[in-house]
Amino acid sequence: MELLLLPEEMLLALMRYLDARDLLCCRLVCKRIGQLALHPHLWRRLRVYEYEGDRHLACPVLRLAPLLGLLDAEVPSKECQLALASTRCAVTELQLTVHQGGAVLAAAVIRNQEALGRLKRLDIAFSPWDLGTGVDLLLRTVALTSGLESLSINEVPFHSTSTVDILVRHSTRLCKPSLRKFRGHHLQYASHAEAFVDFVLASHAASLEEVDLLRRVSWEPEEYPVTASRALLLAGMPNLRKLSCFSMPGLEAVAVRETLEVVTLAMRLKTTSDADRVAVAAAAEFLRRGAGQLREVTLIFHIDRSCASAEGPEDDDDDPDRVNTDFITALATSGRSTVEFLSISGEHATSTSRLQLCTALLDTMPSLSALRRLEVGGHVAVDQLLLGITPASAPVLQSLLLHPKPSLPCVHAWLHDGGDAVGTALSVNPALQVFVRRTPPKHCSENKLCAVCALGCHRDRPWYSDYDDARIYPCFEGFCLLLPRNEFCN
Repeated sequence: MELLLLPEEMLLALMRYLDARDLLCCRLVCKRIGQLALHPHLWRRLRVYEYEGDRHLACPVLRLAPLLGLLDAEVPSKECQLALASTRCAVTELQLTVHQGGAVLAAAVIRNQEALGRLKRLDIAFSPWDLGTGVDLLLRTVALTSGLESLSINEVPFHSTSTVDILVRHSTRLCKPSLRKFRGHHLQYASHAEAFVDFVLASHAASLEEVDLLRRVSWEPEEYPVTASRALLLAGMPNLRKLSCFSMPGLEAVAVRETLEVVTLAMRLKTTSDADRVAVAAAAEFLRRGAGQLREVTLIFHIDRSCASAEGPEDDDDDPDRVNTDFITALATSGRSTVEFLSISGEHATSTSRLQLCTALLDTMPSLSALRRLEVGGHVAVDQLLLGITPASAPVLQSLLLHPKPSLPCVHAWLHDGGDAVGTALSVNPALQVFVRRTPPKHCSENKLCAVCALGCHRDRPWYSDYDDARIYPCFEGFCLLLPRNEFCN
């Protein structure tokens, strides 16, 4: 065969386009091709998902492959439990879903991969939360695994308090700081996970660049930290660039980190809790100090009107229809702003608070001289905001993303109901593009047309392509639709 006459480098260049299944099949072609099929260069970027279509492929790969780019598996495993814990296949990224009875095996898999020396990214999800025995061992293993650059923990399960005690006893032999990214998703549902999170943050403070503790937002008062200890840990990270968390007392200290550029903060605005009020004030002071270095700011709030109205409105501050907007106006009080992207979203806003938030945002925008992208949720008085945006108030604003109005059944309805405000904003701001987050459909279905879609218009507009939206309009995450100019019907 002429193919076999090619030099090894050329054969490897051709075989790098094969997937794991094809490479294993190549072992049967001939001795030379079979040996090349197990070359590390061919496997370093391949991915195997043990629980999907690769269920029967995972075991041969773990027995034969020298290394692997990513392994996604469930434990206990139905197919290759022994191979997971004893393989000599070194994995760069390990994703484990831990089920009932799988905690001990998961710990063994992690220790084995750590010993092989290539493990850099670890992602663990627990299902269900209460896994029984072995959880302590697994969490200790995760916390003390050396060489990791990225760690993601999803829904830490219930476990005994002995985990914290054992971690403290191991503190004299901590691994060298190596984590650059730490994501603690959904951890606000598990107060018992706080000590574990703080241990990881403290152990890798010298190397961490991205910290995300906010993937899903819960608003129960006991479900997020209210002490200043975590803020001190975050303030002690010299390389911190990206932070997502609930606001907390002492957060303003984190603003001293000149490397911090991207921030997502969540807070409760109306509550009888003193800790919540302190947290909001800390967020405002943090933004006031950091607006001169931050590039992207996302603010998420919840108006807890039930707590606010429980005592009755004694003065303006206790009025359930009024909210503290200091967390918005703080962006305009620190001199020259570097914020290029601002997103504000919330829940349970009233008509009064919507107008109040809109006024605060419009008052702040002239000071945001670098603002190019703005996203606002339905909590803001949208029409008033659109009419207040001018080249004078937002001189460099290029993109505005609006969340759909609850009263509009489809995005198409924006071209009719929102024509006045959106059309005026586009005519006054010739460089502005207005997008709508695609939560409702673009058009109503044929068997359930709203009054606007029954008119039969706008079906052939270029904004109708999902693919084009994702490809041409990457200014916001997720799908969004560009409202076309000069197509509004009033």
